[in-house]
Amino acid sequence: MDVTVLCDAVAVFPEGVGEAFGGWGDEQAGWSSRVVPGNVAGVGWWLHFHSYLVVERAGVTLVDVGVGPAGGEAAEWLGVSGRLPRLLAQVGVGVTDVDAVVLTHVHLDHVGWASDGVRPMFPRAEYVVQRAELDHVRGGATYLNRIRPIEEAGQLRVVEGETQLRGMRLLPTPGHTPGHQAVVTERAVLAGDAFVHPAQARWPELTYVYERDPAVAATSRRELLSLAAATGIPIAAAHPHPTLNVHPKPTHPSALPGGSSPTPDSQLPPGGGDEPSPGSGSQLAAGEWGIVPGVLGGDGRGVCPVYRVQR
Repeated sequence: MDVTVLCDAVAVFPEGVGEAFGGWGDEQAGWSSRVVPGNVAGVGWWLHFHSYLVVERAGVTLVDVGVGPAGGEAAEWLGVSGRLPRLLAQVGVGVTDVDAVVLTHVHLDHVGWASDGVRPMFPRAEYVVQRAELDHVRGGATYLNRIRPIEEAGQLRVVEGETQLRGMRLLPTPGHTPGHQAVVTERAVLAGDAFVHPAQARWPELTYVYERDPAVAATSRRELLSLAAATGIPIAAAHPHPTLNVHPKPTHPSALPGGSSPTPDSQLPPGGGDEPSPGSGSQLAAGEWGIVPGVLGGDGRGVCPVYRVQR
């Protein structure tokens, strides 16, 4: 199985990071500048719009389909247009080669290339969405403009709860929206908008102002972090620049068997991490995780080159 990042567009989020995240402060800003500088843009942050191309023997799947073309709702909101069809052509995939499109949720910046408002963009694909998400959006502008043509064409597959799809697992992760889902593959946990900013992996309780249910969203983040830490599979969300490697961190030496010490910096994965600076005295809270950026495409301030996620 190969998982390839297709960066449809990049834009600075229209609101400052302090406005967008409840609880954002100097600690979060400092961590972001040190650990994920490619996502920092002054008082704002760079928002990537990643689609993921999953290729395995059973077929070709896209997870989320980006901002969409110039003139579309998301492109007008962000002031940028997407380039997904060109990226697919670059890797030798045509629209008729795609067998499935999994929508983590139905927000305009994730369904921009789903249809042109009249017919599905991918004529042979089944589009997979959770029933709770479809119920949530039905009748709204994004549904009418992007999803209804798919449903009318008979290409919409509605699932309920955890679902197996080829070699992947669709995992309900509500909170950002009622029917949000993540896609667990052997290469990456494709987390959609469960993590809008990398700092939400370090502080899963960091709430995003547009989450429908912040408490449930934080629970979903913690479940995905636990999964990633237990399996060694990186998290690849839609908007953070890098993939995120997750490792569990004890709160204090006395919490470890035999009073052993936490993992030292020298034993962290390559690329550094979110260890406290020497002499700071700070420790991660019990049950939280250390976050280390994984694969990087470019410097974060422009569209990523096409690249494969490496476990």
